[in-house]
Amino acid sequence: MRITIEDLIAEGDRVTVRWTSRSTHKDKGELRGSPLPASR
Repeated sequence: MRITIEDLIAEGDRVTVRWTSRSTHKDKGELRGSPLPASR
């Protein structure tokens, strides 16, 4: 699994982060009822 922090913004006492994650699922099937995309 790879997590990339795209943006980190702080103003006063608030902070927000925008991130993306990528991973490969080795089993065929579903995840939470949704079909899995093709492996990378």
